[in-house]
Parts: sequence; structure tokens; C-alpha cells
Amino acid sequence: RGTVVKERFIAKGQKLLHWRKTKMPAISRSLEKRIFHFAKKNMGGFDKIVISDYRHGFITESLAQKIISLAKRHRKPVYADSQISEGFSGNRFWFRGADTMLLNQAEAESIFPGFSESKLGSSLKAIKKILRVNSVVVKLGKNGAAALIGETSFSAKRSPVKAVDTVGAGDAFLTALALVPGKISKQALELANAWAALSTTISGTERFSPFPRFPAT
Repeated sequence: RGTVVKERFIAKGQKLLHWRKTKMPAISRSLEKRIFHFAKKNMGGFDKIVISDYRHGFITESLAQKIISLAKRHRKPVYADSQISEGFSGNRFWFRGADTMLLNQAEAESIFPGFSESKLGSSLKAIKKILRVNSVVVKLGKNGAAALIGETSFSAKRSPVKAVDTVGAGDAFLTALALVPGKISKQALELANAWAALSTTISGTERFSPFPRFPAT
């Protein structure tokens, strides 16, 4: 599989255009079997399962469902995050049954057109019902984030930072949320939101290192 090549052209902090060179065919059935075999062999050693789908063909619907079913048998929580890709329809339904589905606002609106920040409670409940997941987390960009974990909803307010480059902020959010020990809480959501906000203060996708150690929640 070829390497995805991307290039962005930025002037005075504003992205003027971008292009990418890649082919995105789905993986072969034999490779899918090898990936699932690895997951099956090692599932017992994982604390959480994160499926981050960049829509480059690595994740197939059958592979996603197999991994989610396997994780459930081992009682491992699954965090799923799938991007909207240019020229491709949304595939969030591939991850039905996952414990937590992460979305940005555009992805939330693609699932539930009536999504509204002024009606977050009902909007999150509608998305949760449509996707058949236990929890939903929606990243609202500069307006923070909101979550419905089981039947409990809470939000994280915007972080007061001067954004330079938002590329990779969603990945930073997912990383922080998944690394916080235990279940998703308001504190975990606030921390993930703050970490994503801090990631926008640097141009490019190379982020802070080393990653901080989190207190137990």
C-alpha cells in the first residue's frame, strides 16, 4: 500500500489550498484476516480498543464489526472515530455497537441533520439512538466539546488559546480521552478538550512530548 502524500500551502497563517496523492482501495480479505488474527491473539493485553479510521481503506466494515464483537467478549471498551472523507459518504454505521463514538460537528450533522448546539441534550440522544452506541462525544471546535455517556451528559467549555493550526486537533483529543484511566468523565472530557486546544497553538502535526501522566479519575 502506497504512502499518502499531502501538501498544504499556507500564507499568513491561512491555508490557501491543499492536495494529496493517494489510492484508497480496501485491504484484501487475506490481510483483513491477518489483522483480526493479531487482534484476537493480543486482545487480552489491551485496556481499551481505539479504531481511528482515516478512510484510506485500512478499516473495512467487516473488520470493524469483528473487532468490536471481539472486544465485547473480552469486556474491552471500544472508542471509534471515523472521518468524513472527500468523495466518500459517512461510514459511522460500520461502528455500531462500539462503546463510544467520537464525532466532529459536521459528522454529527451528517448523522442527525437536526443537530444543534442549543439543543445538545436531545441532539446527542438522537445520535446515540441512531448509531446504537453506549456513548457519544462531539467535538465542537473552538466551542469545546459535549458528551452523552450512558444517560449522563456534560460538556467542556472552550479553551482560551490562540489557534495557529487546527490540523491534528481531533487526533490530539482522541489520544487524551483514550489515555485517561477509567471511564469517560467530565474531567476527562475537559482534559481532552484542553489538550486538543493546545495542539492548535503549534503549526504542523508534531505535538508536545512527552505526553503528560494523568491522575486517576
